Amino acid sequence: MSGEAERAFDKSAGSRPARRAVDLFFALTQAAVCFGLLLIALLWSFVYFHIEEQHRLSRASAERELSNL
Repeated sequence: MSGEAERAFDKSAGSRPARRAVDLFFALTQAAVCFGLLLIALLWSFVYFHIEEQHRLSRASAERELSNL
């Protein structure tokens, strides 16, 4: 951008510290959203593996009981 265009942009968009604060806010918001999605993925992974383990144990128990008959 030319100097004149940049000065016009600065006047219309507010001061540089204000823009930096807004940029920081959006960066932190984006980081928080990514962290939240990561936590959700980890939670669902834990639930999936827990259910799979319970299914495996139930199946092994049923096979053991059937073999006793």
